[in-house]
Amino acid sequence: MIKQYKKIDFNSDESMSKAKFALHNKKSLYANYCDIYRQEIKLRNKYLVPHTDGGIEVELGSGGGFFKELYPQVITSDVSLVNGVDMLIDAQKLPFENDSIECIYMTHVLHHIPDVRKFLNEVMRCCKHGGGCCIVEPYWSPVAKFFFKRLHPEPFDDKTKEWEFISSGAMSGSNQALSYILLKRDRKILNKEYPDLSIEYDHPFNGLSYILTGGLWLKPMLPEWIIMGIKKIEKLFDLIGLGRIYGLHHIFVLKKK
Repeated sequence: MIKQYKKIDFNSDESMSKAKFALHNKKSLYANYCDIYRQEIKLRNKYLVPHTDGGIEVELGSGGGFFKELYPQVITSDVSLVNGVDMLIDAQKLPFENDSIECIYMTHVLHHIPDVRKFLNEVMRCCKHGGGCCIVEPYWSPVAKFFFKRLHPEPFDDKTKEWEFISSGAMSGSNQALSYILLKRDRKILNKEYPDLSIEYDHPFNGLSYILTGGLWLKPMLPEWIIMGIKKIEKLFDLIGLGRIYGLHHIFVLKKK
C-alpha cells in the first residue's frame, strides 16, 4: 500500500471534502470523471427504458462526486449526511416503490455494499421492466489486479467464496473484486439467482492515465496536459480491445428484463 493512504480516515467528513476538492481542481481527474458520467448517461439512453414524466433516476454513493452538475434531474444520495446530496439512502434498502426507478447510477460504489444480494433484490423490486443500473467498478485486467492488490488501500479479494463482507462504516468495508466475482467468476450463479437481470454491456477503460492523476488522494505524477494526452491515446487503444489488458475500471449495464 502507498504510505500516504495510511494517513487518511476514509470515513471522515474531511476526506469527503478532500475528494470533492480533488475532483474539481485536478483537471485530468475532473475530465476523467466527466467522461465516466457522460458514458453512464449515454449507456442509460441506449440500453434502458425511455425517459418518462416523473420517472425516477437515482445516483447511489454520490459523496464527493459531481454527477448532478452534468445531469440535474438525477436524485443524489449517500449513506451518510453529506452536503449537496438529496437523500440519505442505503443501497440494501431503497426507499422507493415497486417498479418506479428507471435507472440507478453507481460510480465506485458497488464494492462497498456489504450484502450485494440485498441490493440486487432491491434492483429487481424497484426498477421498472427495462430499467436497471449503470455501474463503474474496478476491473480485473493484469494491470488492475497488480495495482489494486499491491498499491491500493482497499482489498481486492478474488479468492473469497462469499459475495458478502463485514463493514463497520461507509468506506471501512469493501471488496474491489466484487464485480469480477459477480460478472465473471460466479456469473452462472448470478444468472441462476437473478434470471431476469441481464448484463447488457461491459467495457474496461482507464489505465496509466488514471494512476498518473493520483486519483482522489495523491498529487498528479506528471503535468496535467501530459496526463490528458496519455488518456487520449488510451481511448484509441480501448477501441481495439486493449483495455482488457491494462484497464483499471470497467463500466457495465444491468437491466431488469
